[in-house]
Amino acid sequence: MQQDGALNGLVMCLMNMMYSRLVLDH
Repeated sequence: MQQDGALNGLVMCLMNMMYSRLVLDH
């Protein structure tokens, strides 16, 4: 289950990066 937590954190980081990129693009 530890791996699942790490994966969740990684996905959150990725989403945050994509969101920031979108905001900067607009």
